[in-house]
Amino acid sequence: MGTGTVLARYDYLDTTNGDSIINDKSIVNSASTLYWYDYNKNELCAINNSVMELSKVKQVQSYFNSNEDLDRSKPVSLFNKKYNEIWFKLFDQSLVFNEQLNVFTSFYTHDYDHAL
Repeated sequence: MGTGTVLARYDYLDTTNGDSIINDKSIVNSASTLYWYDYNKNELCAINNSVMELSKVKQVQSYFNSNEDLDRSKPVSLFNKKYNEIWFKLFDQSLVFNEQLNVFTSFYTHDYDHAL
């Protein structure tokens, strides 16, 4: 058993993207990656070895930009282990990212219950 003390130091992985209490339900992890919705920048992010602005890199940022006037205060994400998919629910739709294919594959208007 070790002993616990105050952390001597901490390191920031990134200072340009983040999350806030409002977005806690948008944070989800797969076996290798952590995903979240950055409310302030209106984009999806991922981190495994480094931080990636997923919605920009995978060219779906225009969807977020065109809907930024809609309610985006309650994003929810989940990982569907069976199909290696991340479901990002925003704007009353779910945007689905397939980790195996490394692309966004679809939009769904039905609830998550049907995905599991």
